[in-house]
Amino acid sequence: MTTLPAHRLMALAAREGDTHAVGEALFHAHFAEGRNLADPDVLVAAGAAGGLPEARVRALLAGEEGLAEVRAAIAQAQAMGIRAVPTFVIDGRLAVQGAQSPETFAATLRQALGAGDDGSGHAATGDPAGCGPDGCRV
Repeated sequence: MTTLPAHRLMALAAREGDTHAVGEALFHAHFAEGRNLADPDVLVAAGAAGGLPEARVRALLAGEEGLAEVRAAIAQAQAMGIRAVPTFVIDGRLAVQGAQSPETFAATLRQALGAGDDGSGHAATGDPAGCGPDGCRV
């Protein structure tokens, strides 16, 4: 299953609809109902939850609108070393990947404010690549 169509729908919702409602509908369809996020009917229903007309969603899926932009965003994330969902990029230079504790987020936010930086350009986690339990440099 590819999630590229769902990513394109989210990009459309960001421009023309309610991204929160579309995202919630996609999560529910996938995680609660086991639906395929590449199925046009699933995407139309998710789009409708976010105020997008069926014809608009079907036109998106039938063409290449937004495809290059979504692929570019995915390539950028991969180049930044993002490999987990969710990933939160903070201040364009720190990332918290995967499900993490509130303490991890707090430590990463302190790093972003400069309190956790050891001055070497790496996170103060002891990892030379700048990654550790408190986040990763991106």
